[in-house]
Amino acid sequence: MRLHDERRYSEEADVWKQVLLRNNNIDIAYIGLGNALFKDGEYTEAMSLFRIASDKANYSLAFKEVRTRALSDWILLIPVAVIGLIAGLIFLFSAAARCNAVPVQTAIGRRTLPEHLLYSLHLITHPFDGFWDLNHEGRGSLPAGLLILGASGAVMTLEAGAGGYLFQGSSVLIWAGPLVLFAGIALFVLSNWCLTSLTEGKGTARQILTASCYATSPILLLGIPRLILSYFLVLEEASYLSALTVLSYLWVGVLLFVAILVVHQYSLPKALLTVLFTVVAMVVIIVLSLMFFNLLEPMVSFFINYYRELSYP
Repeated sequence: MRLHDERRYSEEADVWKQVLLRNNNIDIAYIGLGNALFKDGEYTEAMSLFRIASDKANYSLAFKEVRTRALSDWILLIPVAVIGLIAGLIFLFSAAARCNAVPVQTAIGRRTLPEHLLYSLHLITHPFDGFWDLNHEGRGSLPAGLLILGASGAVMTLEAGAGGYLFQGSSVLIWAGPLVLFAGIALFVLSNWCLTSLTEGKGTARQILTASCYATSPILLLGIPRLILSYFLVLEEASYLSALTVLSYLWVGVLLFVAILVVHQYSLPKALLTVLFTVVAMVVIIVLSLMFFNLLEPMVSFFINYYRELSYP
């Protein structure tokens, strides 16, 4: 502490190294050595030490300095990368537009899985026409929808487990996001089908499932740039990732509402009521499932204990 206050950072680093030689499991020593190296301008080495100590706050400060140096070295490549990204998006959406512009009558029997996947880009930007063509003109398919849903879950898993270090979640929660997504879509489809089958809904269970899977496309579309950005942003810029996350879920919510409106051919008030009762039905199913498992657990324990007693000699 005295060496640090006197700004003798090199000597401070030597003392922390001696501490680590005696015990290399002391986090405060890694943090102290990292701070000493940070003050001395050794940002990359400081980052590695902060990471060992799981100190994301100081890691973020060191990474910001490393990023500033890298940006000054590669400043000319940033406009090129931005232009390339915009050109790639234009090409992708143009390819989707050309694919979807082919009349259905001439495309029947020739549409492939990549074409069904490209259709999602048209659907998320033209939801009313998109869901109508999805159910009545064979523009999409259930396998493509399930693939989009699986890819969305995979991106969520990558974000939690393989994204930028500053934004990685707990290893226990890596699979939480995809499981919530899959379970949420399954509950939505089941609840909506049960409800709309009693309220003159026109959509079948397969149509509801296909439309719901396609509605998760924004999670995939915005999840990829969110994953990439997580490697370049620091903690004080986390709001950008949060904004993309909120935007993707709001987008999915709007698409699911339009799907109910179009697939079942409901009026706006009836669609709003259907969404409300669908959410209520999902909550009821969750509560009943929890009650069932709570009742099942003591029964299973009883039979296990009973079996053990019978098996004693």
